[in-house]
Parts: sequence; C-alpha cells; structure tokens
Amino acid sequence: MGSVFYNLDECLRNIDERKKTIDINVGLRPSGNLHIGNVETLLVSCILSESIEEMGYDSTVHVNICDLDMPFVNENFDSKGHGYTIINYRDMPDLEGCHDSFSLHMANEIGQLLGLVNENVDFNYDFNFFSELQNKLDFRIALKEIFDNNLEFKKIFYGNQSKKAKINDVFAYPVCLKCKRSSKKSAVYNPQDMSLSSKCLNDFCENNEFIFSLFDLDYDLALHYFLNDALRDIVIEPFADIHVFGGDYSLKHSLNNMRKIEKVKKIAEIITPHIPDYFVGPLIQGKDCQKMGKSKGNGLNIFELIEKKGNDIIYNMIDFTRKNIINNPEYPKNDSLRIDYKQIKDILKID
Repeated sequence: MGSVFYNLDECLRNIDERKKTIDINVGLRPSGNLHIGNVETLLVSCILSESIEEMGYDSTVHVNICDLDMPFVNENFDSKGHGYTIINYRDMPDLEGCHDSFSLHMANEIGQLLGLVNENVDFNYDFNFFSELQNKLDFRIALKEIFDNNLEFKKIFYGNQSKKAKINDVFAYPVCLKCKRSSKKSAVYNPQDMSLSSKCLNDFCENNEFIFSLFDLDYDLALHYFLNDALRDIVIEPFADIHVFGGDYSLKHSLNNMRKIEKVKKIAEIITPHIPDYFVGPLIQGKDCQKMGKSKGNGLNIFELIEKKGNDIIYNMIDFTRKNIINNPEYPKNDSLRIDYKQIKDILKID
C-alpha cells in the first residue's frame, strides 16, 4: 500500500489480497456545477470499483464533499498574503433555490449522475460531508500530529522556499462562530496548549481575534486541500484502500516543482505509514488548453449537455473510460493521460 499509480492494471494487481472489502475514496470541492472533468474522475472510481468486484472482492466508492467555507489560496500568492478569495460552501444557497446550501446541491447532482451511471456500471457508493468527518476526535488527533510536525509539513509544501514560511502558521482556517466564514489568513498553532488563534477578517462581522482548543469541536476548520486529501483517507473508518484523483494531481505544484499527488502522499506519511494507494486519472483540458475547472470558467456542464443531447452523453463517457483507461494496457504508466477539448467533443459527439 502507499503507491502512486497512473495505470489501472498496475493498481489492480497491487490490491491487498488479505482484505475482503476494498474502499475507494474520491473527493470534490463544490465551487460550481459538475463539469466533465469531475465526471471523468467519478467514472474512473466507479468502473474501478466494478472491476474490483469482478475480481471477487466487495467494493464501495466513498464520495467526500468538502462543504466547509474554504478560503481558496492562490498558489502564487505574494509575501503579504494577497491572492485569496472566499466561497462559503456550507451556507451559500444553490442558484435554483432547491437546497439550503450549495454542497447539498452538489450532492444532489452527484446522486443524479451516479444513478445514470448505475444503469451501465454495477457498483455501490455513499456520500460523506467533510464537515462531519473533520469534527471527529480521530481527525483532530491526526491534525495535531501534522501541526506538531509543522516544519516537516512546510518542507513538503514549500520545498526550498520553506525558510520563508512562518513556522507557527498552519494551513487551517477556523470558521468564525458568529459569521460562519473562515479567515483568509492561516491560524497560528500553540503546541503547548494545543490551541489555535485566528482573526475574522469579514468586514461585516463584529468578531475579532479568537483563540480555541484544537479539540473544541464547536469550531469547524477549513483546511488546505492537501491536508483534506491526506487526512480523510487515513483517520476515518472505513480507511481508504485506493484514492482516485483527477488528472491535475499529476501536475507539478508551483512551490518546489513536486507533483501534487506526491505532496499528498508525503503529508499522509507524517501521520502513519499505513496510507492508501493513489490512482491519478486523466487530465481533461478545456478549449483554452488549460485543465478544465470551475474556477477557470472553461468547464462543460454535464447536465446542460444531457438536457441538450440526452443520456447518451454519459454512456459515451463510460464507453470511452472503459476502452481507453480501465482496459487499456497502454494507459500512461508515469503521467496523466491528457484529453483535449477536441477529443472530448468527439467522445461526447457534440459540436
């Protein structure tokens, strides 16, 4: 366990034969409607799970939704910390007004999608909301392990630039109890009393500086996504056996040029050597040749496509995923398969 795979055949050959059930984790941050890149990552997880079932194991796909108010960090932020934005996932209503929060809207969309997938793929799945996972004691204990080894974490994250990092700053952003928004600045951790201190930078909130125990579960903690990815796999039962990531995790992080997936792996290893295997799926590119993403505004909305072209859209993607990723021995062994915009239009049979 603990290997990184870009080839499904290698991943399947590495399954722990001592286990009866193989748990697969996949995570999504709901900053917009489901696009084709999200869908492909989910499809890889589902068809991988089906393949494992065909090998004689039980398998479940655990879809983790990060529903906390996460301050998105621009990876090229300057020394003064500029380059942040805030999206309030938990409390932001969806555009149609069908759900109290956007995260529930995302869960509904994923449920609709997986219902369609289940017509062609035999697999089981469940949903987990990150706000529920991170408020478990085991999660906070594991987080303390990372905070207590903050220098090691900073070396992984920053590499050669780690000397510039403030050593007591941790990549946690407590959610203010009054306005329910997280600060744009990292909290400061005190290892002596295991406390976190933060400031609410919401101009419309009366709350200023607040200090609380890491184990005070009244406080939600928005975390950098590298921490999210590492922690949810190894501290919450059922522990992940395989985590499926989107193709952007094969890209090199702007700080120290290490692949994102390698950073997640090394952060998890701070806590325990018993980490899952990781599979990195294909990188879906938009028409601007950049990775398809909600934040970039270059995504193809899956349900808009289905409304125009019908369910064949998802069935075409399933067929492509089976032939070109799951059952393709030539699938890249050392990098993510890149699927460009023209290929996507050919796969989906759209203009």
